[in-house]
Amino acid sequence: ELDDHVQQHIGRQARPAGGDVGEDQEAPAPPEHVLTACPEAERDAIEALMNHSGASGQGLGRYRVARAYRTRHPTLFRRYDRAKAALQQATINRRAAATSQAMLASGRDFGFFGDLDPTVNEFPLWHGTPSFEKAGGICSSGFDISFVGSTTDSGWYSPGFYFADDVHISHDYASGGTRSVNSKYRGLHVMLLCRALCGNQRRMERLPGEKEKEQLTAACLGPGGAFGPHSEFHSILGMSSSAYLEYVCLHRDQVLPEYVILYTA
Repeated sequence: ELDDHVQQHIGRQARPAGGDVGEDQEAPAPPEHVLTACPEAERDAIEALMNHSGASGQGLGRYRVARAYRTRHPTLFRRYDRAKAALQQATINRRAAATSQAMLASGRDFGFFGDLDPTVNEFPLWHGTPSFEKAGGICSSGFDISFVGSTTDSGWYSPGFYFADDVHISHDYASGGTRSVNSKYRGLHVMLLCRALCGNQRRMERLPGEKEKEQLTAACLGPGGAFGPHSEFHSILGMSSSAYLEYVCLHRDQVLPEYVILYTA
């Protein structure tokens, strides 16, 4: 029943090999965006990551993952891969994200996630959203700047896509809505685990005014608004609050949703 609900509100799941198409039937064209349910070991590893990536150290045991899905969208992947190749031409000051460190601290095998390129500060980051439908929209068409501000404000640091390496921060964005499917699956939140090309980061220890936001956006997007090596910097690291460390990406191609996570807190 949960899988049916996910298929209706987030995205179609991959058809098992062999399918159930009759000999005289033509197989339907596969959707460009498909979800694949994660095996138990991957789901447990993601749950461990959620419970180890809180900067406060108080997250252990707080989150329970009911189901996790890998999301695949060839067009979004090609855009991301192209942006990554372009960024590899730049000189990047390397740094680490708490999520990457938490993968090691959790003691789980994250080989299923694939390699991350430290030369471009490619990080696994959390993105919370208050509804299944919004998560489905991101997975089916990518992060869309035209929707920025539709759920919260347009952004403390600039209009863009906001992520965190502390799962508690992203949970705050997801906690505005829950979904109950049946008596077994009640009070579900939805979270995305994404790849992000953070490149060189502009650290902001205070909130900028509107004019400065415009300047930050122009400098981050670079000449012609094309994400790549010629930008002054490639993302914003918001540090205005000791309780919040936010990663702000301004171009759709520098982020790729990888997992949809249904969980309780």
